[in-house]
Amino acid sequence: MDRLKLFVDEILKKIEEKRRILADFLKNPSNKAELVKWLTTELTYTSNAIEGNTLTRRETALTIEENITSGSKPLVDYIEAKNHGEAFRFVVECAEKKERISENSILHIHRLILQGIDNANAGGYRSVRVRISGSRTVLPNPLKVTELMADFVAKLAQSVANTPIKAIEAHYSLVAIHPFTDGNGRTARLLMNLILLADGYAPLIIRPRDRKHYSCFA
Repeated sequence: MDRLKLFVDEILKKIEEKRRILADFLKNPSNKAELVKWLTTELTYTSNAIEGNTLTRRETALTIEENITSGSKPLVDYIEAKNHGEAFRFVVECAEKKERISENSILHIHRLILQGIDNANAGGYRSVRVRISGSRTVLPNPLKVTELMADFVAKLAQSVANTPIKAIEAHYSLVAIHPFTDGNGRTARLLMNLILLADGYAPLIIRPRDRKHYSCFA
């Protein structure tokens, strides 16, 4: 256990050093604008790719930046890219305002992710049982979701954990509740990065090639 704590402490120390470097970099407004532009594409591409979206990084950028949604890929893949880009911009706005994370803000992130894809369930908790493909994990009964989410948001507000730990724990807890019929992973990753951005940390990018390792955690 002592070795694990030392390992975690060392990682947190390195993250804190990078946080200071990022703060200096962002003192230049043009740097911030370029970074947000790059992150909007990179986080959209990687987060969607983990869920099976077939767009390349370039196709994702063209969709977000130039609204080019015609091509050989399924239409839903382009919509997912546009939606995630919009959701990340909302996350950036929330982080800059440093407002307390609420159920409404989480629901709004989810609404943006599923708009035009599943409007009936976008921005609403599930009312049916769901399961994670390939997993034996039993997810909470839908009747408990509302209560679990209220408790989750309350504990998040009271957390005094180190920010990176708090962000990762929030991601894990949201996925464990699995409050939505679809879009749980994308919402959880955006929530995690909202927590990081609000406290001056860089967002966490999970690469598609790391999907297997990530799935074990998520």
